[in-house]
Amino acid sequence: MARLHAELDDLGLAVQEAPADLSPDALDTLLDGAHVLALVRIDEPAQAIEFRVRAPGSNQLSRDRVQIRPRRADVAAVATVELLRARLIKLGVVAAPALPPAPLPPPAPPVILPYPRFSADVNAGAWYSAGGFGLAPTLAVGLRAHPQRWLAVGLLGAFEPQSEDFSAAEGDVHARATLLGVMTDFGFDFARARFELGGGVALGILSLSGAASAPYGGRDTRSYSAVPLARAGFALRLAGPVSLRLQGLTGVASPRAEVRFAERTVAHWGRPLALGLIGLEVGF
Repeated sequence: MARLHAELDDLGLAVQEAPADLSPDALDTLLDGAHVLALVRIDEPAQAIEFRVRAPGSNQLSRDRVQIRPRRADVAAVATVELLRARLIKLGVVAAPALPPAPLPPPAPPVILPYPRFSADVNAGAWYSAGGFGLAPTLAVGLRAHPQRWLAVGLLGAFEPQSEDFSAAEGDVHARATLLGVMTDFGFDFARARFELGGGVALGILSLSGAASAPYGGRDTRSYSAVPLARAGFALRLAGPVSLRLQGLTGVASPRAEVRFAERTVAHWGRPLALGLIGLEVGF
């Protein structure tokens, strides 16, 4: 009885207990459909729970019962209340339980932009070399292959569009530096951005053109150096295959290239050197 009372309370209905000695006719009279809509009775001799429902408006009376299994009276109480709830919902006395909210759609997977198999970049910037050369404007081009999203292998070429001049009593020297290298970069993507770290080795060429005053003689010459390089890069996808690319490189030339007047060294190049570039990269 206690379990049945608790289940009816959970249904949200006002529950009142009637005298146990009322006759079936008296129970039907008590169930008027206005003040009392449903009546639940435990029929102990028949081992069943009976309920009666009087439809408001039509005054139609319906009866149903649930058998009580030995040692499982609690199950019969729950089944009775659920069956009663269904009858009351059908009559419009009790509102149907609200449907659970629809689950939110899963978050959209991150957009992974396709990576190019090849790319070419054109850059402008400046490089700095200790040893008397200082800061100089630079142009650079690159061509890379991308066998994996995280891997790029390619060529780098950088040169000075104008020469650096050195003057002394012996004459004048015009110097121009060039880098030709092979680079490997490892990168990872974050939305439209890409970060890269890599390195390689380059051939450093210092072209010298001298004009001397008598009794000295001027000549043209080139000095060659091996230049191990480290590179860090950042690229931002602008539109389609076009990206804005920033690069920073540093390295050390070996042996160092020197600018001399007679037997006197006035400057040297490449120990160390640093290169900063900004440009556009196109994938295809």
